[in-house]
Amino acid sequence: MITFSIVINTLNRAALLQETPESLCRLRYAGRFEVIVATARPPTIRSR
Repeated sequence: MITFSIVINTLNRAALLQETPESLCRLRYAGRFEVIVATARPPTIRSR
């Protein structure tokens, strides 16, 4: 059973996004968790 979630919201940060999961893999946590990556887009005229 997953005990918590980590949500990463990003926009134009590919270099940092690569480092983040690698860092999360080094966590010393015995339980299970999930990582959700959300790619944000800048608003468009239609979404305003």
